[in-house]
Amino acid sequence: SQIAIPWGFLDAAAHAKTMFGDNEYWPYGIELNRVTLDAFLQYCFEQAVTKRRLAPEDLFVPELQAMARE
Repeated sequence: SQIAIPWGFLDAAAHAKTMFGDNEYWPYGIELNRVTLDAFLQYCFEQAVTKRRLAPEDLFVPELQAMARE
């Protein structure tokens, strides 16, 4: 069973710091996610989901790329 504990977020934050260090849990921006995006796009190309090998920059409009935190 689950019990709501108001300070539970502190425990979750401590566990996240143990697992991820000082890095962000959900990193934003192309550069912080480049390795993952490149792997994803390589698999898409290999499995013929895309007709050509895309770059991470191909996924986002330039306006959004300029807004993303790096």
